[in-house]
Amino acid sequence: MAASKQMTLATVAAAVAAVVVFLPALASATDHVVGDSAGWTLGFDYAAWAQTKQFTVGDTLVFEYSTSSHDVVEVSGPDFKACNKAATTSVWSSGHDRVVLDKPGRRWFVCSVGSHCQDGMKIAVTVLPGTTMGPAPAPAPTPAGLYSRRSLSTSRWW
Repeated sequence: MAASKQMTLATVAAAVAAVVVFLPALASATDHVVGDSAGWTLGFDYAAWAQTKQFTVGDTLVFEYSTSSHDVVEVSGPDFKACNKAATTSVWSSGHDRVVLDKPGRRWFVCSVGSHCQDGMKIAVTVLPGTTMGPAPAPAPTPAGLYSRRSLSTSRWW
């Protein structure tokens, strides 16, 4: 009987450990390829694309494009609206750029080549706070005496 209780406790402990180990994977970040299979290019409706996505802190925007034709520039809201490239902006030009969304709020990106921004090659995203997992709750207390030391030991006392 005592061995049966030990086996049950061991099974419960293993199940709890599995949940603790695998739960963070369920809340993992997402890579969003901007424009999906079209990539970062002219003639795509990025506003409509962004409306179909949910961006969360920890996610990554992936910009795929031809380096001879485009770039990615992060700008402010007013610069986004006016298609201005400010001197202090971040610029990416690898053609395979990854931008980690590291804080909640609005982020704005444009292509600064020629009139590409004015032609609609720009995207605004709203980044939502990530879900934070606090410490695991304490196990529920067991009724006093339900599992006494003696009943959990491997020696027989009867």
